[in-house]
Amino acid sequence: MPAFDAVRPHLLGRLSDERARYVRGTTDSEHVLALLLQLRDEAPDAPLHAVTRAALQQVQSWVAAEAPDAEPAPTDADTQALSHDELEDILALNLLWTDGRALAGSRLNRTLWTLDRPAVRACPLCGDDHASPPADADYHATAVASERITDEDWTEVPNGSVFSTSDNATLHLESLTST
Repeated sequence: MPAFDAVRPHLLGRLSDERARYVRGTTDSEHVLALLLQLRDEAPDAPLHAVTRAALQQVQSWVAAEAPDAEPAPTDADTQALSHDELEDILALNLLWTDGRALAGSRLNRTLWTLDRPAVRACPLCGDDHASPPADADYHATAVASERITDEDWTEVPNGSVFSTSDNATLHLESLTST
């Protein structure tokens, strides 16, 4: 994250004292997860994609304030082709988290792919089925990965998106700027 050392106090300041005490590490990932959990605590009935959007937009505003040369918005640049130095000023934050019932996340300036899987499929590496739903159950899964990891028909998640899954594992996808 660009200017993380300058953004970190904003992240910690947004947390309750109790939540901030649990942040022990120095990674932006741990701090952003704490922010997601804080926002979830404050709006327990909000859809996960809405909580994800609020957290990401807050981080974008802090990065914009603390690193005027940084790019906190979705970029059209091919970030996979950029050097480490070129990436330092681009906010790149793919989030993936769950509340135990639904999965939610975002794609911002890194690759992210999704796969809708309506049936159990044997693993292409070992040949085993890694899911064993009851015979009479409707099976539906959504896979999310930073790279296409099988030969199936993966769909690229649009840059600047937030998403969550419904109870039946269907992906709900929105623009980061939607309200």
